[in-house]
Amino acid sequence: MGKPRKSKSVEENLIENYEMHTGLIIYADGSGDGRVALYLETKDENGQLISPSRQPKIVSSPATTNNEAEWEALLAALAEIKGYEPVLILMDSRNVVEWFYGRFKTHNIRMRRYRDKVHEIVKKRALNVKLIWVRREDNKAGFRLEK
Repeated sequence: MGKPRKSKSVEENLIENYEMHTGLIIYADGSGDGRVALYLETKDENGQLISPSRQPKIVSSPATTNNEAEWEALLAALAEIKGYEPVLILMDSRNVVEWFYGRFKTHNIRMRRYRDKVHEIVKKRALNVKLIWVRREDNKAGFRLEK
């Protein structure tokens, strides 16, 4: 028997997923003041960044809480996906990422409705998405909402 495998940290998983991913990468963030920001990047098959966003896309949302705003950001990110290629979505809301994957229980009815709506869109459009939690300071969309 070998040594037990050490599990990777969140940062190690993020770096590995980011470096290995080709295609569309979307950073998404929502603010309780009703704004949502998206920052899009595209990487070629060699992992080279070929089209970073010049400006983030900032839209208004009907959200009244921070968690609702984060769900609205995810919905906006899904709306940006045009094809069936794998898409990496990076968010600084650990709750939304964990609720999406079912690793956190969703007790609030509004949050369950958002989760169900997102799952329905992913299934209906046969989207190949992977959500990853990132720290706030690593979210390229997030700092644009601070201004």
